Amino acid sequence: MGNKTGSVILLILFLCVSCARQGAIPNPDKFPPHLLSVSSPNRNELHLRFDEVIDPVKVLKETYQILSPKDTAEIRFITASTDNSKILVFYTSPLLPSEYRLIGLATDNSNNASSINSRFTASERKDSIPPSINAFPKDTLTVFPYRVTLEANEPLDTSDGFKVIHLPTVSNISYYWRQNLKKLDINFKDSSLIKHPLYILIPQGIADFAGNKTRNGLAFFEYADSALELNRVFGRVESSSPSKGPILLLFKDHDSLFAATLTDSSGRFSTAIEKKTSVTIEAWADIDGDGFFEENGQLIYAGETDALNIITNIPVPPRSLEQLIQEKP
Repeated sequence: MGNKTGSVILLILFLCVSCARQGAIPNPDKFPPHLLSVSSPNRNELHLRFDEVIDPVKVLKETYQILSPKDTAEIRFITASTDNSKILVFYTSPLLPSEYRLIGLATDNSNNASSINSRFTASERKDSIPPSINAFPKDTLTVFPYRVTLEANEPLDTSDGFKVIHLPTVSNISYYWRQNLKKLDINFKDSSLIKHPLYILIPQGIADFAGNKTRNGLAFFEYADSALELNRVFGRVESSSPSKGPILLLFKDHDSLFAATLTDSSGRFSTAIEKKTSVTIEAWADIDGDGFFEENGQLIYAGETDALNIITNIPVPPRSLEQLIQEKP
């Protein structure tokens, strides 16, 4: 009898302990983050590797200093590494090839904080590769309202703005940058765009945080009306001397601008426009690559399907892309 009573007591204790464990609340994270290493892959980047994930949104540039006897570096942007979420990437002003001291405060997702005081040697390597940008969706026939995503292979420096030229010009547009500055979502909601193609131009000169700039512009178009009749227009533009910048093509119907595109680095272009009786195609060349177009040429397009050849050899007062797009007849 005694053995049975003891067994019952032990069973009750076991059940009570099991219930307590199931109902227990896990202990919150009370440990601050620990900096494991600091590396400098090039003159404009620092990689800070921690023992846990650090949300870059919680990292304030103002709480960090990068110091050497001859330099106080500027921290321009902070994000998480795409390869490892425990690594923070600091984009800085160009560092000197010397030893630096990194001082700051790291806070984890549970708001545990730890001070940082570390030394590293800055790299002598210079990042000289310009960023590349792609546009999505790839298909020209899409749905309305139009949503365009521009995606870069690295964070972009938007401190001087980010130019997006579009035709027709409308005002009901929203822009949304992702936190890592690699993606830009653009939404076009103006209902007047439904019956016409939408042309989008991204000029050359978009910079990364090392100051490298895109050498070519980006041009594409979208439309949502499958009944719309379009003519494919393609060919090549030749300037009087090799153009260091892209060549802009404007398509006008009785002086009314309705479409635009850019050539690639070889001067070739391909787009599609609405069918019209006669269209004037203007070509504008940026000969010296300074962002201003100083040479012009044009031809009359009557819907032919052969490749077009346009020569720009008429000097004109330099005009920016925005001026040419917004110019009134």
